[in-house]
Order: sequence, then C-alpha cells, then structure tokens
Amino acid sequence: FPDSFALNISAFLLVSVVFGLLAWGGVTLTRDEGRIAVVWLANAVVVAVILRTAKENVPFYLAGAFVANIVTNCLVGDSIAHAVSLAAINQFEMILILFRWRTRGTFGFRFASRAISLGRNVEFLSDALA
Repeated sequence: FPDSFALNISAFLLVSVVFGLLAWGGVTLTRDEGRIAVVWLANAVVVAVILRTAKENVPFYLAGAFVANIVTNCLVGDSIAHAVSLAAINQFEMILILFRWRTRGTFGFRFASRAISLGRNVEFLSDALA
C-alpha cells in the first residue's frame, strides 16, 4: 500500500477515536441533564478536520464519526435504535454545516495558509458548535 493510503487510514481512525472520546465525555457530562448537550465538541472536531481535508476523504471521516457515535451511545446504555438515531442526527448536523460552508466557497481551505477575519472565525465556531 502507498504511504498516503496508510496515512489516510491512520487519520480516519484517529479522528474516529477522538470523536468517540469527545462523544463519551459529552454524554457523561450531560447524563443527569437528559443527554442532550448544549455544545457537542465531537461534531466540531470532525467538521474542522473535514474543512481542512480533500473532498474525497469526507465520506470516510463522516463514516468513522457515525460508527464511533453509535458505539459510544451503546456503551453508555442506549438501545441500538436510539444510538443510531442520535448518531444520524449528529451526521445531519455535520453535513448541514459542511453544506453551508461549501456553498460559500470555503470548503477545503487551510486555516494556516489563508488569513480569515475574526468575524468569519466566530461564524465558523458558532456553526460548528451548534
């Protein structure tokens, strides 16, 4: 396998594990409050990674996040139906944010290589954390 293939697989797995850990943390922190988090950092991390990656890698990151979300939900005691439905809602949120940013022509830009205004950063964060 080419080095880039191994690097991509490693990146997909790393993002999936980070998503799972952040999701578990979010669920743990909101367990007594009804399990709906005000801020879901796991989605924000995946969206940030996707905005910095090539378009052809997007389905792999979304799939990894989806699976990690289902596993996390099941590990905290959700039924499979509830786990899948919560994961699907998270996927919808991430896809909606990505669609919004893509239609603005900001999909795939690199933060480090392009200066963007403070207002745009605040707007991105508000979208990603919603």
